[in-house]
Amino acid sequence: MLASLLITLPLCLVGALEPSSSSPEAAPSVRAPEGATVVPETQPVPEPLAEPEPPVPPQTAPPPPSLAPAPVEVAAPSHGHGHGHEHGHGHTHAARLRPNWGGWGHASAGILLGDWGGYRGALSHPSGATLAPARAALFFGGGGAALLAGRYVIGGKGFGVVTPTAAAGWGQVSMNGGGGGFDVGVVVVNTRRWIVFPKFGAGGQGYTMTVTNQSAEDVSFGSDGATIAANSRATFGSGFFTAEAGVGFKRLVYPRTFGGGLINGGDVGVMMSLTDSAWNQGDTPTISGVPPLRMVAAYLRLDVGGGGFWWGEFGGERQKRGRKRR
Repeated sequence: MLASLLITLPLCLVGALEPSSSSPEAAPSVRAPEGATVVPETQPVPEPLAEPEPPVPPQTAPPPPSLAPAPVEVAAPSHGHGHGHEHGHGHTHAARLRPNWGGWGHASAGILLGDWGGYRGALSHPSGATLAPARAALFFGGGGAALLAGRYVIGGKGFGVVTPTAAAGWGQVSMNGGGGGFDVGVVVVNTRRWIVFPKFGAGGQGYTMTVTNQSAEDVSFGSDGATIAANSRATFGSGFFTAEAGVGFKRLVYPRTFGGGLINGGDVGVMMSLTDSAWNQGDTPTISGVPPLRMVAAYLRLDVGGGGFWWGEFGGERQKRGRKRR
């Protein structure tokens, strides 16, 4: 009995002093049977700690809508030359304005190049030398025209003609004249800067030929015509009705689409006589033996002047816009 107590008491003391692996409290002791081998308990392997998740930022509330008014786009002013109201299709009213009613006046100068008829060579001298005015002439004058409804031009003009003096061994000859007429044209180009119009016209011209005989012998004009005595001067005249066809062009130099200002331009065309005209000298109505005066010539004339217009839109343009609106 005493031996049994001595064996049991040490075992109880060992169980009481052994620390617990899972809790600070001591685990109950287990009595091993006699003769058995005591195996110590295995400590549990702790689980690895999970990585901490990154902090989630707090969701911010959407900003409240701004109470400021939305920006308003302001259209830039159109360069409509004083007419800023817009129409459809992105064009200003001023961009469609054209010269509609008005007119202009001008001074002009140009060149006339052609043939004045078969009288060339009709002036003869006993030496055999013949003489006639030059085929080119300068002309200068003025005129004016009216623009009707932006489509038609009616005008008139007057001018003088001067030919260079031609000279020979026995003397010299020159021819001067003048004329005028009217024109009717149809506008094919009408913009803020240009007006272009084909035209037709009619009128009349008269010429005076002056012959100076500086020799000691007479000069004859025609086979059975007049005679210019030695060291003398004679004057002959003639005239005819004319017709012409050409193209006129005008450039509007002033900047705005209203009022008036400087206008320059010109015209180019062909002019011809409608009838032949006999030469006359003073009281002698017709000089026989001399071919009549006639003319076929091309001309170029430039002019400078001024004028003004009422500006408007053409009916055709208004009709097109009306169809687009419908």
